[in-house]
Formats: sequence, structure tokens, C-alpha cells
Amino acid sequence: MIQTRESWLFKNLANIITVSGLFLTFGLIFLAATNPYRIWEIVTLVILIGLSDFLDGKVARYFKIQSAFGEAIDRFRDKIFICTVLLLLVWYLNRTEHRFFYLTPPTIILTGFVILLECGLMGRWLYDLLTGRSVKAGQNGRIKMFIQFFLVAIWLIVLALEKCLNCDLFSSAVYLIDTLLIVVIYYAIKSLIGYYQRARTVK
Repeated sequence: MIQTRESWLFKNLANIITVSGLFLTFGLIFLAATNPYRIWEIVTLVILIGLSDFLDGKVARYFKIQSAFGEAIDRFRDKIFICTVLLLLVWYLNRTEHRFFYLTPPTIILTGFVILLECGLMGRWLYDLLTGRSVKAGQNGRIKMFIQFFLVAIWLIVLALEKCLNCDLFSSAVYLIDTLLIVVIYYAIKSLIGYYQRARTVK
């Protein structure tokens, strides 16, 4: 049967994609906690989560089926996803630090700063959600999330290729990774400032 625009499935199509991405994120957390060395499976999950993040917004805007629930779940999934993956990547660095000990401290510090900023954004997001303010991501937040997905994908692919080829690729890729982390920090700070500016405007 062809679904009409009035059907439940059509009206919730974007939300279904978002919730699917959330379940994939929980699957990623489980896999990272139980068997973090299954790199290619982790890379596959990251790609699928990234596709869900890209598609849900596109579908919602194209068919004009945006909802407050969808926006809230989308933001929750993004925060859980990025913090989990970054913690996993830092864990990998600590496990292999003897190979490039002089390269890892800046990367770990930058990654930790990103995680702290994400926690701050999560706290502000929860406050806005509970007080009835808009939790829709601003332009800086959308740019930040896109760069984060790109960063995570590159980092995981480098680790996966290292495992397959049994060679050190991180020492060559670390400069790109650190640069992307700095860009993420820049947009995270701008996004956090934007939250407070929007809050003052609402008042």
C-alpha cells in the first residue's frame, strides 16, 4: 500500500531514521565496551550513524515534517555518539602510545577539550529542553557536527588500515586530526556562545 502524507509512517519518517541512528549509537557503545578491537565493525556503525544524521534532517525539511521530538532525539544521539567515539579513540591512543609518544599528548588534550565542550553543550541543551526553549541546532552546531563525523571517520579508517597493513599511519595523519580537532573546538565554542545569545534574546 502506498503511504500518503497523512499516514503515521510518513509523518514520522524522519523520527524513525533518527531513532534508528540512536539505536545504532547504543550498538556502537556496546561494541566499543565489549570488543573495541573490531575496528571495521565500528567504522561501519559510524558511517551508518552519520548517514542517519544526514538523512533525518534532509527528510524532515524536504517533506516539512519537523518535530520537537525529532530535534531533541537528534541532539541527544549526536552528543552520545561523539563523546563515546572520542573516548574510544583516546583509549586506542593510550594503548599504542609507545609507538609515537611525542605525538599523542596534544591529540589527547585537544580531544579532552572537545569532550568537555560537548558536555557543556549537552548541559545547556538539557536546560533549554526542560525550560521550553528551542533546542534546534544553529549553523555553528551543524558545521561542528559535520566536521566531527569527518574527523571520526578519518581517525577510525586510519586505525583500521593500520590493523590491516600492520604499519604506522597515525604519525602521518595526526597533523590533520589535530587540525580538525582545533576547528571543532572553534565551532563548539561559537555554538555554546550562540546558545547563551539566543537565551538572552528570548528573555
